[in-house]
Amino acid sequence: MQVPLRKHTFTFNLEKKYPVKNYDPASLKRAQGSVKITNLRSEDLDLIKNTRVATDTLVFRLLRNVTVPAAKDSVPGEITVTVIADPNGSNGTLI
Repeated sequence: MQVPLRKHTFTFNLEKKYPVKNYDPASLKRAQGSVKITNLRSEDLDLIKNTRVATDTLVFRLLRNVTVPAAKDSVPGEITVTVIADPNGSNGTLI
């Protein structure tokens, strides 16, 4: 039995703004932001918590289960969700 693979392309903007005067390692937090997910299919798309959203160099994870609505009349369904950097480390850390 073969299971068809689905490729999903996600586009998002990442913005970081922070002043650094002195730094306390205990205050490090993982980067967090919003991603808009679109669905071109005629059926809803269910994504579970911790689904990975990746670029060529960065990986983020969904913070909760979401359902991306189906496309209707050639208009893609869309939802904006919150993601958090994965893994924790220098690439996914904001001071």
